[in-house]
Amino acid sequence: MVAGCDVGQGDAFVINTGPGRALVIDTGPDPGAMDECLSDLAVTVVDLLVVTHLHEDHYAGAAGVFEGRQVKGLGYSSGEPTLPRELGALARTAGLEPARIAAGDVGRAGGVKWEALWPPPTGGTSAGAPGGTGYGNENDASAVLLVEIPGPERPATALFTGDIEQEASLRLLSGRPELARAGVDILKVPHHGARNGGTAIIKALRPGLALISSGEGNDYGHPHPQVVADLRRQSVYAARTDRLGTFTVALGTAGLEVRPMAD
Repeated sequence: MVAGCDVGQGDAFVINTGPGRALVIDTGPDPGAMDECLSDLAVTVVDLLVVTHLHEDHYAGAAGVFEGRQVKGLGYSSGEPTLPRELGALARTAGLEPARIAAGDVGRAGGVKWEALWPPPTGGTSAGAPGGTGYGNENDASAVLLVEIPGPERPATALFTGDIEQEASLRLLSGRPELARAGVDILKVPHHGARNGGTAIIKALRPGLALISSGEGNDYGHPHPQVVADLRRQSVYAARTDRLGTFTVALGTAGLEVRPMAD
């Protein structure tokens, strides 16, 4: 269903949308690592590439997504008015018109459905940038996607949160109370498990599985011990790229199964 790519200190997730096809959320900082992960997963067509926000550890590996593959769409969120030059150039070469993502946007790729829950479509500014999100930093401009993935007996729900921080996640939860009522099967822990990502969204959504993407031995201390401790207290297993490398998640009759790609 889902793979977490080991791209070092950054985010890159791949959702299976059909044989050889995927929805890709973020690309990490390294094109080579991103290309290798997609090749290992036998992805030849990317139905949609989503860049949650414009920090390099989420978009700088984008060239690896386009390497030898058909990319059919590019969506992004940001508090900045324009895309970085290299990302814009990749889109132009592929004949794509990048689309800014905001809450309320929906889409489908194969049997996978997604809905953007954040950022609000305010048309305001972030750090003085026209066309931004109206929130104070680029992390809080992150696109947050609720994804429904087909399974053998029932669909699974996964929430991908980019680097959204605690205050913004509380605003998201207060505006979507039905999200907490339903919970999610899989939660991508915000901001690589950093302390400023908080644990409120973990407690509110009661995930069956947490995903954390961070570089082994990174200088930021990600994931923060408090976040890891809170996951343990709630008996939520955390699949971590710094421990497992690239991993896959399958939905079987016994529930969610995590396997390192190296196996």
